[in-house]
Amino acid sequence: MTVQPWSAQDVFRIEAIEQPVWSPDGSALCYVRATPDESKNSTKRVLWLRTAAGVQKRFSAGTAVDRTPRWSPDGRRIGFLSNRGGDGMALYLIDRDGGEAELLVSIPTGISDFVWSPDGTQIVCVSALSAADIAAEAAPKAVLTTPLEREQAAARTAQAAKERIDPRVITELPFRTGTDYIDGKRGHLYVVSVAVGASSLRRVTTDHRDYGAPSWSTDSQSLYAVCKGDMATTDYFIGSALVHIALTQPEATVTVTPDATWSIYDPQLSPDGKWLASVAQRSQQPFYSAAVLVVRAVHESHWRVLDTRDATIGMWHWLPDNSGIAHVAEWHGSAGIATVPVGAAPVMQISAPTVAAGEVIEDFAIRHDGAIAYISGSPTSPCEAWVSEATGCERISPWAADWHSDRHTVPFQELWYTAPDGQRVQGWLLPPATPVDGSAGLILHIHGGPHAMWSPGTRSMWLEWQATAGAGFYVFFCNPRGSE
Repeated sequence: MTVQPWSAQDVFRIEAIEQPVWSPDGSALCYVRATPDESKNSTKRVLWLRTAAGVQKRFSAGTAVDRTPRWSPDGRRIGFLSNRGGDGMALYLIDRDGGEAELLVSIPTGISDFVWSPDGTQIVCVSALSAADIAAEAAPKAVLTTPLEREQAAARTAQAAKERIDPRVITELPFRTGTDYIDGKRGHLYVVSVAVGASSLRRVTTDHRDYGAPSWSTDSQSLYAVCKGDMATTDYFIGSALVHIALTQPEATVTVTPDATWSIYDPQLSPDGKWLASVAQRSQQPFYSAAVLVVRAVHESHWRVLDTRDATIGMWHWLPDNSGIAHVAEWHGSAGIATVPVGAAPVMQISAPTVAAGEVIEDFAIRHDGAIAYISGSPTSPCEAWVSEATGCERISPWAADWHSDRHTVPFQELWYTAPDGQRVQGWLLPPATPVDGSAGLILHIHGGPHAMWSPGTRSMWLEWQATAGAGFYVFFCNPRGSE
């Protein structure tokens, strides 16, 4: 077998594992397997299921994009988002034992996220709407009775959408986040009855505050979420406030609680409903300042900062016994899972894996007994899936070895140096994949920040670095300020 350096074309051979979630009883693990489709220049996403016996099987059709699996509280069904209907991401349900997935509800503007209520009777959905979308939602709907009428209506909608952004008129700053244009859209929350379906769908937010990150109260009677706290400013990235939405009346009661000290980003109730925690930033600090974990009793107003040892906070979850929070802690080019108590009681013991130098855990899920399913990248592989238990750690993505069998992966060389201001800075160097006589070009990669952390296990950059080395260049990257 001929071993070759990595190249840019290899982007189509590297699969990813995403969004692991345990069933409520811990007997099964659902996750998303993302496979590049070179012919369509896109990525297919399929749900997979791993049983207690370790058997893994494909669980959804995977004809388009199936993502964001969420178990029903009784563990009998899995909700997920899919664009298989051709009209954007919609919410589907599938039985745990398999079979055909059924459409529960779709929204013309698509669904970006959803959460089951604790009693399993309702689901809250997130969708982004512009003022024009809201007006169209309120307008009388034409009754389309034939396939031709529906096809013509879809064509008119597609043409109108094309004309709206040709040219695209920018009226606010910022106008884009990442590669997505904001286009005047703001997040709204919808609630749907699982038993009734689409006819029960109702929007429970009315103003343009950009709602998101919803979570349910333990009695399934209200929601916690975040929204823009100060409508007088156009700043899109800071000033996020906690909001409580009571659903017991025909019209939802929305209470926004701006905080002079904190911008709140993703409030989550503890399993017993006594605590509310969130990632937060101090309101008067720049957006790039370090975020922290804060907690408070549900009926109190004062947020208390948890001691996360100055690490950058990644994905986080409440521990099953309410004793604390488990979170990804980024530090010096690695990212493992740490725990922090919220009260005086000792924190629950979990099977947190030991990460190697340069390994980065991106996502994880905790089983009721402390076992952890997690996704990580490392210097030798951009994405692997594992289950860590008290008895040991098992890789559950064995097919990943196929990506590397005929490719030469260049080892990362860690370097530390002193900046002119005396700050110690961590960086990494890759030599050319094929030894060269004399000199070779150096590609210096610079990331935004300085709050972000790069690592040899950073999935989004791993192939780019290896392909650049494969093309005969030296590659160097570092973490500015040496701060993480």
